[in-house]
Amino acid sequence: MQIAITTWAGRVSPLFDSARSATLLSVNAGLAGQPRELPLTETSALHKARSLAEQGIDILVCGAISRQAVALLTSQGVLVYPWVGGTVDRVLQTLLRGESPQPSLALPGCGGRRCQRRRRGGRGRGPKQEEN
Repeated sequence: MQIAITTWAGRVSPLFDSARSATLLSVNAGLAGQPRELPLTETSALHKARSLAEQGIDILVCGAISRQAVALLTSQGVLVYPWVGGTVDRVLQTLLRGESPQPSLALPGCGGRRCQRRRRGGRGRGPKQEEN
């Protein structure tokens, strides 16, 4: 299994589109290899998504990501965990324990129902209206 985590300064990159690198980890028979860095030189989210899928990634952990990029990745069989924050080490430890990085590592402000709707492709309710 190949795991990719978009990174920035040792943390999950808050925005997939602007990520310049990813940490890759191979896991075989429950044993994790040495993490390695993969530069992401593509300029668009869709090109980055396509490149990662072509590298044989099974799981992608990232921050905010467009619906189009998620659709492309999932159509290629990649399991995507979006809206994740925290250190790369903590995310890797969570995944190696067989746990999902959500909701314990959700980006700030994404722990509630509103971001869950976004994760599923919904639009949310919009701004709260004042009552008269």
